Amino acid sequence: MNWVFPKYIQEEKPRNYSWWVYVLMVCLTLLVGIITAVLYKVNVPEITTVQFLIIALALPLLIALAMICFCMNMMHFKHAEYLMRDNFFRQKEYQWKCSTRESRGIVVYAMLSPATDLMSGILSNAILEPINEDHCFSLDIQPFDPYQSSYFVMVCKELLNKINDDIKTSPPNKIIINAQGVDENKINQFKLLWSALGFDETSLSHLEILSEPITRDTVFSKTSSAHERTLFIIMNVTQSDSANNFNKENEFALAVMFDNSLSSRLRLSVPFSTPIATLRENIEYYIRSGVFNKNNVDTIWIQNLEQALKTELLSILSIEESTKVNDISLYTGKPNELIPWLGFIMGCEALRSGRKGQLLISNSHGILDFSIINNQREKMEGYKERIFTPLSWFNLIGLGAVFSAVTLASSDKIDVLGNPILITVMSICLILGLFALPIRSYLYKKILQQRWLRERKVHEER
Repeated sequence: MNWVFPKYIQEEKPRNYSWWVYVLMVCLTLLVGIITAVLYKVNVPEITTVQFLIIALALPLLIALAMICFCMNMMHFKHAEYLMRDNFFRQKEYQWKCSTRESRGIVVYAMLSPATDLMSGILSNAILEPINEDHCFSLDIQPFDPYQSSYFVMVCKELLNKINDDIKTSPPNKIIINAQGVDENKINQFKLLWSALGFDETSLSHLEILSEPITRDTVFSKTSSAHERTLFIIMNVTQSDSANNFNKENEFALAVMFDNSLSSRLRLSVPFSTPIATLRENIEYYIRSGVFNKNNVDTIWIQNLEQALKTELLSILSIEESTKVNDISLYTGKPNELIPWLGFIMGCEALRSGRKGQLLISNSHGILDFSIINNQREKMEGYKERIFTPLSWFNLIGLGAVFSAVTLASSDKIDVLGNPILITVMSICLILGLFALPIRSYLYKKILQQRWLRERKVHEER
């Protein structure tokens, strides 16, 4: 018991959690572990019985035990200031010993919390993505000659293969092609390709060909129905300045499957080939919508952007001079190299500097992503900052790791379901992720309650 309750407070142990809280921890971890193991078994039938039992039973029980120890240590760490206030030397000795014991219960949780959000994000992307109706698929930007039929068919085939499963599971009500310079012959080839790939279940009677670029208003107007799904195949044509003897370049941009949930998306994605004027319009709309508040951002992380575009983006965002701008290539030496633990780095810096919020701008597969992380460090009057550090770590760093999940899960080079170790870590993190906020809220409630009781006792003794 000395490991959980230091000897200085065994005589005055504060009231612990109710027994049902610990039972609930064990039951929920087992439930999530079993669900994760079943999903893994469905997607990877060759999983062995030992692996299944480890994911379903062994790991959840170990995690539940670690969480129980963590909670018990956290509760008793809060009372050093009150129990030992009459003896300065004993108080200092107690604080050192208590913090040492307390660290044993919190280190594991604090270290795994970034992986909690990271791996649960990958698990959601790999296993549950077909359930999500809001998809965005992109192709690498390539020169596109609208007069070469063979190239048109090749690009469309690659595109349709990417969204094969989604079209078959949730057929779109409409198909809209934005193809400047694509004649009727190529549209007929697209229809033949559509049938050849087995999409006959989805009628092409609502196929629309738009000669003008697809704008945001077009998307909203075409997806106004509550149950309507529209497949947009966008071929944006960008022409270089002929006055400077630049050749014309036509670029195939992306394909997007949208439904009525578009308005609730929290992430802005635009084609990398989008003209600056259109990009400015998108970002300004993003700011006006209230999803992104540039006044709450004082750190920006930029990944895989050319200097000209980087400068233009900072100009559009009207970034103040005091804003810190970090180029991710400085951490890797290679501009296009992914950082799996970028969220961890962002979280650490946010903790260290106490910054308000951070913005991540990245170029992934030709799509510009804008994601924001808020850092609102909670404080409670009358408590020292060291008391809140453990509570802040597993939430704040875990929040930053969400962006690592987006980056890592979008990589085509990682076989998530074929990696037993990765799946095992996912199950651990998915379980831990369920308890981060509830535990924190419960701890805050207990801290305030115990503080009030202790102060009342001291007042009565006086």
